[in-house]
Amino acid sequence: MPDGCPGRQPGGRRAGLERLESFLNQRGEQYQRAMSSPLEGATACSRLSPYLAWGAVSIREVKQATEAQRRALPPTAKTWRQSLRSFSGRLHWHCHFIQKLEDEPRLEFENLHRLYDDLRPKVPDAARLQAWEKGETGYPFLDACMRSLQATGWLN
Repeated sequence: MPDGCPGRQPGGRRAGLERLESFLNQRGEQYQRAMSSPLEGATACSRLSPYLAWGAVSIREVKQATEAQRRALPPTAKTWRQSLRSFSGRLHWHCHFIQKLEDEPRLEFENLHRLYDDLRPKVPDAARLQAWEKGETGYPFLDACMRSLQATGWLN
């Protein structure tokens, strides 16, 4: 049976460490500028989320490797410094939101802000939900993101 997600990242610690090394030494230089770009994010982002989530690499070792790389940079590497500082900040936010969910487990099922209560119908529109899942809503950006997610298992 063919893999429904042909661009999936390989799993395991070795793959996670390889991903970290390639981010810190090649791919991450434009991180700060490109992290939100659907086109550039796929290469400029660390792509470490699954390895962190499954414990193949730890936040501590990623943070320490990031800081070591930042200290090793020459003073002229301004873009690299900014990108690694930005990435380090994202690691802090990751921990913040993990702690938020542990402190308030209801957030898995309830909105943080009550303003969003009843925003969606109680019973989803099955046709619209299926169109969204397939990347066929008619909104080009949204559809492209969903198709990319299906093909790679990743979205920035």
